[in-house]
Amino acid sequence: MSKKKPDAAADLAGRMLQVLESQRSFGDETNPPTLQELGEMCDGAPSPDLIVKAATKKAFTDKAFVEKVDKKPSLNSPVYFKGEQPNKDGLLARRMAAVLEQQRRLGEAAYPPSLRRLAELCENKGTENALRKAASIAPMAGRATVVAKKGLDAPVVFNEDIEGGLAKALPGLLRFALSPVTSKTKKGPSETAAFTPAELVKRVMPDLKQRLEHAVREGVARLSLPRGVGWVIVKGEPLIFLTENLKSAAPRPLAPSDGHVSELHRHAPPVHSPSGDEFSPLDFTQAFRAAFEVLDRRNGSTNFVKLADLRQALGEFSREEFDAGLRRLRMDGVFSLDSHEGLHGSLSHEEREAGVREAGSLLVYASRR
Repeated sequence: MSKKKPDAAADLAGRMLQVLESQRSFGDETNPPTLQELGEMCDGAPSPDLIVKAATKKAFTDKAFVEKVDKKPSLNSPVYFKGEQPNKDGLLARRMAAVLEQQRRLGEAAYPPSLRRLAELCENKGTENALRKAASIAPMAGRATVVAKKGLDAPVVFNEDIEGGLAKALPGLLRFALSPVTSKTKKGPSETAAFTPAELVKRVMPDLKQRLEHAVREGVARLSLPRGVGWVIVKGEPLIFLTENLKSAAPRPLAPSDGHVSELHRHAPPVHSPSGDEFSPLDFTQAFRAAFEVLDRRNGSTNFVKLADLRQALGEFSREEFDAGLRRLRMDGVFSLDSHEGLHGSLSHEEREAGVREAGSLLVYASRR
């Protein structure tokens, strides 16, 4: 009679429970390990798939709690013993804090994210009120601030970066504060895209206004404002704007503040359908910039756009043409690519297929440099 094959997942589930118990004995119940961390604490270097499978075993689910994404235990979610997990708002607050940390590590292109982007990375589709409520309780409360009272496009910043002079948060804050404003006049809608320091700080919370205005004026004086931000002096006062909003004799494509992929061709210049030797790098560059603008604004101006969305928006170019054009933009230092490593949530099959494999990494996000 053949021996019963060992169940590696069941064995791992038992070991993870033992490690979880040992972690609790250390007395730090406020910082539980994520499912991935818990599995990696066990001997044998289990794979992510085996860790997830172990977390579905009855022996594990009877005693432990871990959030699910797409009906599967999430590797990035903290693990608690049953009955010790926070309520729904508390769980979201923990995920938001963890993802915000990840975004800060990624740097200027990803931090500070908008409230909308933070929710997307947490794979949460809650209302603005629900998201703001989660941001107001531990571990977010006291650690991070949503910098405007209303709107999902408001950036979320760690308080230490506010108190430390705004250097890390300034690029994202200015992308938010300098986005064009449309007002109603007797002659119709009127757009404003350049602001004095005193005007642009009106969009942020009162406690942040003085710090932001000081940082902006200091940046003007030292010629050190973030990339993509320009200014002109009018009657001795700087008028500050995003350089992407500059108009010229040859107008560039304008992206709506809340656009969709389907709106791209309303705003972009006509692009000749390329075929064979007719492919023009210039056409691709114009189309890619226009698509990126539309998608980035839709995502809350995070300067972080998925290649899958860009490929869909630029369907008139073949994959070979798209990759060649993107390679040229990267070589020219105009755009860069990033992987999903360290970010919360999982990628779909389509998002993986749209990525660029390079030096053992799968690059799936584009950022403007």
